[in-house]
Parts: sequence; C-alpha cells; structure tokens
Amino acid sequence: MTSHRAVEKRSTTFEESDTVNFVVLGNARCGSNLLGRALATHPQIRMAGEVLANQEFTRKVSWERVNPYARPKVRGEGYQAGEDAATFAEQHIFSSTPFDNIRAFGFKIFYDHARSDDAIGTIWPYLVQNPIRIIHIIRRNLLASYVSNEVALKTNEWHVAVDAGTPAATEVPPFALDPFLVQRYFDELTNWRRWVDQTFANKDILTISYEDELCGDFGAAANRAFEYVGVMRWVTRPALQKQQGLPLEEQISNFGALRKHFRDTPYAEFFATDSAPGSGVNGNGSERRGLVASLLGRKQE
Repeated sequence: MTSHRAVEKRSTTFEESDTVNFVVLGNARCGSNLLGRALATHPQIRMAGEVLANQEFTRKVSWERVNPYARPKVRGEGYQAGEDAATFAEQHIFSSTPFDNIRAFGFKIFYDHARSDDAIGTIWPYLVQNPIRIIHIIRRNLLASYVSNEVALKTNEWHVAVDAGTPAATEVPPFALDPFLVQRYFDELTNWRRWVDQTFANKDILTISYEDELCGDFGAAANRAFEYVGVMRWVTRPALQKQQGLPLEEQISNFGALRKHFRDTPYAEFFATDSAPGSGVNGNGSERRGLVASLLGRKQE
C-alpha cells in the first residue's frame, strides 16, 4: 500500500455547515453500485461515481454522468493525472453549503483507487483529516465476490437496470480458478479491510453488509445510509437486477480441489455449499428471495 504525502486540513469548516460530505468505500462486486444508485436518486443527495478510479476511461465516464446543474460550481473537467485529488474533491465534489435543497455530497471510491502517485493519493489523508463520512460496504463471502467479478469480466455485463427488460446475466459455463490467485485476492481484501479499520479508527463509519442488508431488506439499508448522511428517509427500491449466477459449487469446475486447498485456512467457510453466506455467485437463495421481496415491495416471510 502506497504511503502518500500528508495534506493539511483544508480551510473549509464542514463541521459548521448544514451539509454532509461522504464517500462510499468498498471493492468491485460488493454492492457499491446498488447502494450508489439509491443514494443518487435521493432528492437531497448528489452522488458521483468512481471519479478517482485507476482507469482514465472509468474516471471520464463517471464524471460525464455527473449532472452539470446539480452542483454549486461548474462541473468542469474530471480528474486529470497529476492533479491534487484532495483539491479536486473539495472544489468539484464536496460542498460546505446547501445547494438547491441538496444536503449531502459524495462519491464512490475503492480500496485500491488513488494509489498510483502522491498527487492522486492526497485524497486518503484528506478523507482522514476532514469530517468526511465513510459508508463502508462489506461483502462477507470473498469467494462469491471473486467469482462474480470473473463472471462480469467474461460477459462484460457489470450491471443491468431493473427496467431494462433483459435477463439479469448471460449464463457462463463452469470455469476453473487458480487457488493461488484466489488466495491473493482473499488476502488483499482482508488486508484492505484491516487498513480501513486502522486508518479511520477515529471516525464513526457506517458499515453496511451486502449479504444481510443489501440482499436482505434493501429499503432499510438505504435508509440507514440516508440517515447517516443527514437527509430525510426515502422510499427506494433496487435500481439494478441481481445477477442470478449458478451456485458456487456448480460455477467453479474445480470447487472440490479449492475447498481442500483452503480447508485449514480462515477462508474455509466460503466453501460450505449450503450454509455459507452468499453461497451463490451473487448470493444464496435466501438472499435472492430478500431482494425479490424488496423489488415487489412486500415484506419477506
């Protein structure tokens, strides 16, 4: 993990303002798009996407989707390589004053974003040293997260809108996984989460569970986030379809060998076939039923 130069606490006194500035923190395939869409549709929130992503194309697309009339300042150009990311966030994303009834301003960032050089890396100490609120999304089952990412890479389908009128995902034939690449992924995400706990230890972080909340009672999870960023409760439903991939033991052709490889490790729980949290590519049956219940607007029995 890159060590970045320190940045001074900015002069804007957010503590004295009527607005809340926040980030949604997590990793790919953790549910950040699902929650991000809910935040973006709230009438008192202005939410941007991965404006500090590692890929220039992703940064560009994320910035172009920011409504130019939804900010107190002119949208201008997105983040440019070599630019001070803390200054960019303060000048183009966050706000110290309400704007057209907007009370909360935020964007999405992953653990491995903004690590390539000192200029973009200024965002991390900025988030630590200023009263920026952190919504941390945790997907407990790292194997399900890994396989979901592999499926998305193979199909180039990262998300599908609920009203798109198309199936949630293209069926992908079973494929084998390299145990050493899987191990590296597990270790990296485990270390990143420890880093978050240590780095933001002095902040009151809101942690949202993918399995228990986003795939359970989505409306309640969204309202926890709304309350955390200081806006009114709002009725919302998932804007994205949940990809319905095969159970992990069917999607992974060498599942048995992987389970044996990880048998005596802290990750063994991810290889239980029925009881593991999120035991399908995109969650187990109960999680799918919870999301369907949210989509239908009825309480799951």
